[in-house]
Amino acid sequence: MNDLLAGLDNVEWARLRHAYGSAANVPVLIRDLRAGKPDACHELWACICHQGTRYEASVPAVPFILRLAATSDTPDRPAVVELLETLAIGVVDHPAHLGLDVAAWRHEVARLPPSVTGDAGQGMSTSPWALAAYDAVRMGTPTFCALLDDPDPTVRAASAHLLGWFPEEIDLTLPHLLDLLSSEPLGDEGLFDRVFPVTASVMRLAFGSEDIWWPPAFDELTPTQQHAIRALAELGERAWRREEFRTMLQVRCLPDDQKGCRLYAGMG
Repeated sequence: MNDLLAGLDNVEWARLRHAYGSAANVPVLIRDLRAGKPDACHELWACICHQGTRYEASVPAVPFILRLAATSDTPDRPAVVELLETLAIGVVDHPAHLGLDVAAWRHEVARLPPSVTGDAGQGMSTSPWALAAYDAVRMGTPTFCALLDDPDPTVRAASAHLLGWFPEEIDLTLPHLLDLLSSEPLGDEGLFDRVFPVTASVMRLAFGSEDIWWPPAFDELTPTQQHAIRALAELGERAWRREEFRTMLQVRCLPDDQKGCRLYAGMG
């Protein structure tokens, strides 16, 4: 445990602030998370990303939480990955199937005067702390890609869902997500728990943050978008019966039945 959290006590936590004031308790909470103490994840969430707001102490906490997510014997790792997702994007206030316009976010933060600190809101806040927390979690992209091969399907699903928020990493992440989509069995757990997070991330990365108001011809799509549509068309009937799955296609003005999708993609 000590090696895993090496450097934790080197951070001057008492000088940093979180939702309730001094962040002096953050290393205790991180160690509690590692030890599997009940409610440790919720307590840490309440301090460093309360209701999606990121604070001064949020960014230095991320590397240690990443190490816990990557360690197979960390208790309740799906919740740890979900904590990292909240640290990255806060509480998302737009449909989960839409991607993030990170370039616009960076532009807005860059326009702020140097004296501006603190988080003025949730999600893609113009706070430098919010964007810094996003980038700190984004640095863990290789870790999350590795977790797509984890034996625990709930860890795979949580990691897949998180990767969809990093459009700047699409060249690394999308091939891994498409591989998982083609190999992940639906199982008795149901579509949402195991496969829907993967399809949601594939659509976020392939189609980005812009709404589509008119059905595009298949040959007008980018190669990445075409690949994503073909991958979805290959999924089994159980996927296509789920409303969440069909909604992802409907909002993109894409065919929301499997036969129509296959014809659209030229798959017969």
